[in-house]
Amino acid sequence: MSWAQFSGYFTEKFWKDHVYEGSESQAKRDAEEIYQRRDVTVSSVLEMDPHAIRILVGEITKRQAEYAANPQAIYTSVQSFAYWERRGKRARRMGPSQFLYGVKNENGVYKIHHFDGVV
Repeated sequence: MSWAQFSGYFTEKFWKDHVYEGSESQAKRDAEEIYQRRDVTVSSVLEMDPHAIRILVGEITKRQAEYAANPQAIYTSVQSFAYWERRGKRARRMGPSQFLYGVKNENGVYKIHHFDGVV
């Protein structure tokens, strides 16, 4: 799976900075690659297998009117998702937990753009 396949629901920035595509089996190493691309010491990466992505895409589709009514708001995901969090030099699998996010309008569609932590 690639960001292009889901570009109608997530901005490229969000996908590259906060989404790990896969399951726990290889997640720690792959999440670590995302952390090393970034210049922050504490970071969270959502672990999204195909089922989790479908759930989140459904939420984004259903909430378009809500996003349009208040595009500057921070939203809470309806479902909980596993995530990896890096503290210091080690990444740990956490959750599942709901997460907070912001949206951005691109070509008339609101997409998840900003990860704002977990609940």
